[in-house]
Amino acid sequence: MSLDPNNLLQGLPIIHFDVMSPSRFGVFPRRHPEKIRWFETEACFIFHTASTWDEESITIEGKKEICAVNMLACRYTSGNMLHSMGGIDLKSTPGTVKNDGNDSLLYYYRFELLEDKNVITHQWALSAIPFEMPILPRPNSMGEPEYIYGCSSQDSMFGSVTGEPMKINCLVKMNVKKLINRGLLDSLDSINGCVDERNIQEIHESTDPNDPITVFTAPPGWYVQEPRFVPRSNAIWEDDGYIMTFMFDESQLNEKGKAPATAKSELWIIDARNMENIVAKILLPQRVPYGFHGNWFSRNEIEEQRPFKTSRNEQWEL
Repeated sequence: MSLDPNNLLQGLPIIHFDVMSPSRFGVFPRRHPEKIRWFETEACFIFHTASTWDEESITIEGKKEICAVNMLACRYTSGNMLHSMGGIDLKSTPGTVKNDGNDSLLYYYRFELLEDKNVITHQWALSAIPFEMPILPRPNSMGEPEYIYGCSSQDSMFGSVTGEPMKINCLVKMNVKKLINRGLLDSLDSINGCVDERNIQEIHESTDPNDPITVFTAPPGWYVQEPRFVPRSNAIWEDDGYIMTFMFDESQLNEKGKAPATAKSELWIIDARNMENIVAKILLPQRVPYGFHGNWFSRNEIEEQRPFKTSRNEQWEL
């Protein structure tokens, strides 16, 4: 994926996805970028990563060493997402789309570090449903997670041209640990492999209480936004908490499809354990446009913040 004005000289859009150029991943010790190792694979585009974590092994001497780096990321095989949000007509950019898929899939990567050869031992999708804006409980950031939450849709999230951010009507909870283990047991070895090939409707119809994928679908005409995970006080399990997201009812739009000044969004709080129970709905004083992000800070985190003036004084003293 390139952002280059020189693309215009070749009859290409400024934002261009080249399906003929390989993608490279660089892995290096955090404080030693000169020790970078490059891993090359088929062309792809990644906008958001979910988590990465080290994998350790025991040497003959009994010492621990990092033998691999694992990563979960939302992988595209076209530039449709940026084209869509930028209002660029894909019909005028032949050869930029590798396949008909407009949306990203949650992919698992494993970068082997023990040998001199830089090999990606695993690279396959955990699920066939669209998945973007991944989040996980904050204490597990940069660690091996059990659950990943994210956004999806019953339809394609990215059309060829929409001129607006994605339209999301589903929130998804994936037990990525289960799905990765299943993929390893199935010996998936293809970059086009997929652990769970069900669509969202088939997942909805599942009656398995241990299903590794759970979907919360917004009511008809409602759309959700990127959620945040808030752990319950004294939580025991990783998913023991709440999902908070902005919701908007598009029946408030006028005849031109625009939101009037009187339009209002709601903040919904959903039980993160079953992705079904709505704990609370809070009416907001105004509409929150699609694409806005949010964060969560506990009362203690806010009360423990130092005044800005103190931070500035300490900075100057240093």
